[in-house]
Amino acid sequence: MWRYKFGGTPQQLAGYENWLLPQLKPEHRWYGLDQDDGALGKSLERSQQFLLLSALLTLLLAVAAVAVAMSHYCRSRYDLVAILKTLGAGRAQLRKLIIGQWLMVLGLSAVTGGAIGLLFEKVLLALLKPVLPADLPSASLWPWLWALGAMTVISLLVGLRPYRLLLATQPLRVLRRDVVARVWPLKMYLPVACAVVVALLAGLMGGSMLLWAVLAGAVVLDLLCGLVGWMLLNVLRGMTLTSLPLRLAVSRLLRQPWSTLSQLSAFSLSFMLLALLLVLRGDLLERWQQQLPPESPNYFLINIASGQVAPLKAFLAEHQVIPQTFYPIVRARLTKINGSPTEGRQDESLNRELNLTWLDTRPDHNPLVAGHWPPKTGRSLHGGRTGETAERQARR
Repeated sequence: MWRYKFGGTPQQLAGYENWLLPQLKPEHRWYGLDQDDGALGKSLERSQQFLLLSALLTLLLAVAAVAVAMSHYCRSRYDLVAILKTLGAGRAQLRKLIIGQWLMVLGLSAVTGGAIGLLFEKVLLALLKPVLPADLPSASLWPWLWALGAMTVISLLVGLRPYRLLLATQPLRVLRRDVVARVWPLKMYLPVACAVVVALLAGLMGGSMLLWAVLAGAVVLDLLCGLVGWMLLNVLRGMTLTSLPLRLAVSRLLRQPWSTLSQLSAFSLSFMLLALLLVLRGDLLERWQQQLPPESPNYFLINIASGQVAPLKAFLAEHQVIPQTFYPIVRARLTKINGSPTEGRQDESLNRELNLTWLDTRPDHNPLVAGHWPPKTGRSLHGGRTGETAERQARR
């Protein structure tokens, strides 16, 4: 059986696959990363899901962080805009001022974010240098452009309403701090913004079930936080406070309940996403570690002829390498499993030849869980536990 591995860009591999598939014979198979059901394929699939979830959580955290930051920034500029309007500033001048500040912050964030990203890449490559190939492709501009585009869309999506409120600030606010512009109510703007975010994420993630699971959890958490926050606001409304600073703070919270609840939900969502990322990171590492038992060999030598065993042992001993057991391998085909014929089964591994290892004595790491030992003459073991059915072995 011959195996070939091909590497290249996704476009190159897709083109080669389209050219090769019509030429394959019935006994040939083409396996990509998506079709590989082995341990490597499952590990790559889990790592891809983890990276996809990390990107999704990062975007949601960015939405929550930008929403809170821009709301706070605009609220702190209400008095300044009101004073400028009393001094004769027009809407066009204020719009230029606000958009200019927004563009300056956006450009500064793009430059500093790109520099920090390159720095982290250098540090990560230095830490992983022993396990990575010597020649790695250089980083392209696409990740930076994607990040810049995502940052622009997020800032526009969650910043339009705060900037609109800032632009609509009335000059009367100089005398009365409780005067707030009534434009784009939050209870109407928030569902629209959430719908746009979900649509953009669905287009980016391809409608993955992972996306809907995370979004469903976020919605449930937001509803619970909103309910708890509303109950707490009602409790605060009925309390009699003697401290003046505390009374003013509670009055501010009660005066804008929708803003208070939205900030509470944003902070709760941020903590939930961070906790979820940490939990899944630990789960991914544990699954990788559980694939192999402790002290398992991590280097294997195969296709060793009988006459090469002794020279190979001497070579390994010369380099202070203690090899494990040498297993002879024979080619065979399964015809029966526990007395039942294998014909008609859907498992592809039962319809081809298998590599079977054998020993004269049962090893200690092969506990007998069923059947009898020694086996009948002419039978051998196919890896795994003694007595374990070959069907389970073939599926592993």
